[in-house]
Amino acid sequence: MTYTEYYTRWIFGLMLALVSTAALVLALAGLVQSPVEQGMAMVAGVALQACLFLFARRKQDRLIGLLLMGVSMFATAAFIEYAWQLQRSATAQQLQALQNDDFQVQQLKGQIAELNRQIDIRLKVSDRDTDGNYRGRGLSALDTSVEEKTARRDGLLEKLEQLKQASVSVAPSGSVEAAINNAPDWMRWPVWLVIAWLLDYCAIRCFQTPLPVKETKPAKTEKDNPLPDVQSGFTPPSFPFDEKVSLITERARSGAYGKRPVVREVMKKEGARHPVVKSAFNILLKEGSMRRQGQGFELTGKQ
Repeated sequence: MTYTEYYTRWIFGLMLALVSTAALVLALAGLVQSPVEQGMAMVAGVALQACLFLFARRKQDRLIGLLLMGVSMFATAAFIEYAWQLQRSATAQQLQALQNDDFQVQQLKGQIAELNRQIDIRLKVSDRDTDGNYRGRGLSALDTSVEEKTARRDGLLEKLEQLKQASVSVAPSGSVEAAINNAPDWMRWPVWLVIAWLLDYCAIRCFQTPLPVKETKPAKTEKDNPLPDVQSGFTPPSFPFDEKVSLITERARSGAYGKRPVVREVMKKEGARHPVVKSAFNILLKEGSMRRQGQGFELTGKQ
């Protein structure tokens, strides 16, 4: 794993932890009224979430970690339910407003239609008076009655346009919100609990990501540093005495790998690299506890 992947997991884990902590804090703060009690509830919520992520890293604290995770899940699910109830109430208000707007639209359309009818009648009367040599009376009717009704009609048309533009957003029938609205309560709560569990579990897994191991230089091969030939009087080079080398040396000396230990079998059994096994065998060759036997090795029985 690279450092980029490591820090990316930590960032996403921190984001999930903040969401889960906020839900717990808001749920606890909603149980009390006074500012002092709400402040104490917020501090308790943050502390409980911090303990959850700290205890989840140790097997000794697994029981208390599971208990804290249950509290966090329930609080997060309760907060989601509360938010959903608010959304449901807002949707109901939108539907009511939409119905009221429809009623007002129908009323306005009726009033506009009546004004148009009255204006048409006045225009026809005016035309008749004008044609019948009553031009003055016809123009007077146009200046007063028709102008007033036209102004009223234009005002109603403007109000009708405003109602049409103020469209209300309501969840369509095929949306997730509509599906949840139609679901019973006993089906809704498991969904909230699963979401709450995913928030905490994914955050814990992100925080448990091990730190990447720095790359080391490739070890020398057997060709670069061959095993010494004791019979030729060659002095073996010095090797580091780390814990793995000491462990393999003691086990090989005691016969744990058999009378004739094989390098590859010891590597496979101990999960060690070739230079480590080679160092252990060099020590045994130097002290005389092991000797070469053809292409392999054999214990001499010396301690």
